[in-house]
Amino acid sequence: MVDKKMEENIVQFCAITGAPTRDARKFLEHHGRLDVAVDAYFNNPNQFASSSKSRKQEQSAAPSTSKINALFDKYKDEGADEISIDGTIKLCQDLEVDPEDVVMLAVAYELKSTRIGEWNRQGWVDGWKSLGADSLPAMTASLSKLRKQLSSDSSYFAKVYAYTFEFAKSEGQRSLSAETAQAFWNLLLPLGLQGGALSHVDEDQDVSMGGTGNDGFKEEHVQWWFDFLTEKKLKGVSKDTWSMFRDFIRTIDSQFKKYDAEAAWPSTIDEFVDLDPIPPPSILQMSVPQTTREYVLSKVGSYQDLRIQESKVPKLRAGEVLVKVHAVSLQTPIFLLLPLPDLRIAGKLVPCSDMAGEVIAVGEDVDQWKIGDRVCSNFSPGHLHGDPNEATSATSLGGQAPGVLTEYRSFPSQALVRIPDHLTYAQASTLPCAAVTAYNALYGPRPVKAGDYVLVLGTGGVSIFALQLAVASGATVIATSSSDEKLKVAAKLGAKHLINYRKTPNWAKEVKRITNGVGVDHVIEVGGGTLPKSLDSLRMGGYIHVIGVVSQDLAEPNLVITIILKAANVRGIQIGSVAQFKDMNRLLEAYPEKTTPVIDKVFSFENAIDAYAHLESQTHVGKVVIEVAKD
Repeated sequence: MVDKKMEENIVQFCAITGAPTRDARKFLEHHGRLDVAVDAYFNNPNQFASSSKSRKQEQSAAPSTSKINALFDKYKDEGADEISIDGTIKLCQDLEVDPEDVVMLAVAYELKSTRIGEWNRQGWVDGWKSLGADSLPAMTASLSKLRKQLSSDSSYFAKVYAYTFEFAKSEGQRSLSAETAQAFWNLLLPLGLQGGALSHVDEDQDVSMGGTGNDGFKEEHVQWWFDFLTEKKLKGVSKDTWSMFRDFIRTIDSQFKKYDAEAAWPSTIDEFVDLDPIPPPSILQMSVPQTTREYVLSKVGSYQDLRIQESKVPKLRAGEVLVKVHAVSLQTPIFLLLPLPDLRIAGKLVPCSDMAGEVIAVGEDVDQWKIGDRVCSNFSPGHLHGDPNEATSATSLGGQAPGVLTEYRSFPSQALVRIPDHLTYAQASTLPCAAVTAYNALYGPRPVKAGDYVLVLGTGGVSIFALQLAVASGATVIATSSSDEKLKVAAKLGAKHLINYRKTPNWAKEVKRITNGVGVDHVIEVGGGTLPKSLDSLRMGGYIHVIGVVSQDLAEPNLVITIILKAANVRGIQIGSVAQFKDMNRLLEAYPEKTTPVIDKVFSFENAIDAYAHLESQTHVGKVVIEVAKD
């Protein structure tokens, strides 16, 4: 039987060390814990090599002491046998690294430097020999390995972190100045949080290695810590506070609920936690942006009329959440094409309804969201559950209400939905309209079930999501398109039957043939003008889910008779509710391989008009996405 935990540890071991799978397995089997095995590998990567092979490797790869000494002589001070600041700056220029780069802390640790920017010959030679580097290219390669090890190996990070306190403090002093401590924290903490060396660890579990699944201290907490120290006017940081702050980061949860006030924490950390757990508004509001760039449409017409303008970010009201928009996906912009009377342009309209972003501030009375949460907004923020009505429709984004093609936007807290962990911002941005619409169609009054036939028209966003959801439910999917290339994509996603409607104009007859004359259980009708053929494809008592008006064909006027004779259930779909969005996300999390959103192309925020042109070309399969934030 495959040991799943062992296989996961092997993958992480290889990612951290760059070692082959064979070596990873040997080190893990011998040392047990991942962090111990990684540490052992970096201390002696040839531990399990045969003695003859090991000797050959050592002989061929042994760094030259004379070469390392020659490099020391190149950078040392004239008339002295040490390298000082000037030599260090020249060295960093040759290595193409900033002298203030965090990796230079790891170099200082390896070379046993006792002062910032200074090196003695013995430490230089011993350090570079242990790193296997006797030339500038080899030293450059060592920097990459050290950076990776420092960011992802908790054991190594702890050693460099402890060394930094002694390295950074002034001679004769027992503590670091607050300014110096913040400077070195600012170097070390973000790297450890991003790379996994500071990943959250439950006291009842083994140390976590690698990954960024930190459910505790976040990068924004670092700034809160700095702001707290500034407000406290702390002059120095003791060794005890420095050392235990790393332990605090690794064991505290993101809401500071698991803090044991009775434990022997330094008083400074006790006072920080007393912020409980969100800093005072004066600290929090410092990072809230005051302006946002957004696209606006001043009149109904063409997407070519879209323009970027800068607007003020409204002050958060109680119950609201401010979101930094990371990605926006497009859908057919009816509001750009039709003179609909209820569009509330009022001088400008911010387009788009589908976004994924990050919570950066919360208003009063908001307790279900915190800074850093990844969220989507529902298409209609006011549609929380049940059927839509005029009031919920009036909140529809990008039409009746300002949309989301902007850098920052506030939302009612109850309108937000948490993004599944396995999805990127770009993938999650495709969910609010296309995915929820497809889910509402297939899981409405008569939910799709295994063995059902589902007919999806075309390969746009809603149709592709309907295909994926139907396949995940065990249904048989029939897909239509005018392009054989697009049908190949549909087949890869699980469609069992493919119909090119240009080559087979009477595709309803083909659908009936495929279903042995019975017809399909569900039709995803996105054409509008294709409704007669969709009715012909339907079994008696089946469901047609009317979603769009993409087709230019004119529908027959006497559809009512056909609907009656078929006992057809024709259901207009108006996206879906927050409750349906949450239900759908549970399905996506249960079948991540089958339901990963299909993205055709991603455009930058500045090229939004090009994105709309690509959408209009109808050459896409799946969704077109605009990347709003680059970080």
